[in-house]
Amino acid sequence: MAISLAADGKVQILQFTNAIVRSTPRGPEPGTEAALRRYIAGFSKGQPDYDDLTPEMADGARKHGTMADIMKDFQPMGALQSLTFQKVTVEGLDQYEAVYAHGRVTFTMGPLVNGKMQDFGFTYSDPKNRGIDRGLMVRHD
Repeated sequence: MAISLAADGKVQILQFTNAIVRSTPRGPEPGTEAALRRYIAGFSKGQPDYDDLTPEMADGARKHGTMADIMKDFQPMGALQSLTFQKVTVEGLDQYEAVYAHGRVTFTMGPLVNGKMQDFGFTYSDPKNRGIDRGLMVRHD
């Protein structure tokens, strides 16, 4: 279970999910950074690499069409300058900070399943609407 509070102290997110089994309790899971870098490179080109996703996640991403809208927001951020592991979240996901020429994004992702991304998300400030955060989280259950 995870709880996130808003600035006013009210519950913003209440999440119940299955536990994520990790091989490294405090550091990044093997392969997550490389997979994330490939995915970011695809995002920047407007062509996410669906082959890096589990089949269920790839199908969901294609069906919902959210990737096209999000990619439009990523392009003005410019080139990726750095990607840094920050921590393991309370949900058991690896958290990375991506610094772009014109923005920052926080990515989270779980251990790879058969070399594919299964639990994945990100948040960023919308470059068109300052002060508004946007994001996406895809979790298996």
